[in-house]
Amino acid sequence: MNSALTITGEPIAEYHSAWLDGLWCTSRESLREPGNTINVILAEDRKEINQIAQEKMAKKGISKNKALAEEAQRWAVPVRIPRPISKLTDWKRFQKIYPIAPTDDVIYSEVTGACEQY
Repeated sequence: MNSALTITGEPIAEYHSAWLDGLWCTSRESLREPGNTINVILAEDRKEINQIAQEKMAKKGISKNKALAEEAQRWAVPVRIPRPISKLTDWKRFQKIYPIAPTDDVIYSEVTGACEQY
């Protein structure tokens, strides 16, 4: 494979895209590895969730737990269950429900979704 250049001039490796490379003769392929998912809160979102929940408490006059639960549900993202699964027990919990995915374990993009780093 040839390598393409980024704006910085550093080469990046080309990769095969199941959706784009075949043009009119694209065949059906799996887009990612199969696996089960779990909804998590990203560690980097906790501060903003807490801030919005505080504003809801003041505005709506609801309890802290209800405000946090509502916001957590809005911010939760699906990620594949970590391997080994025992790693999940090390993740802290948000509102005793959602696991908090450490920044080192999950990278999230609004465009492409979650990418696991384990």
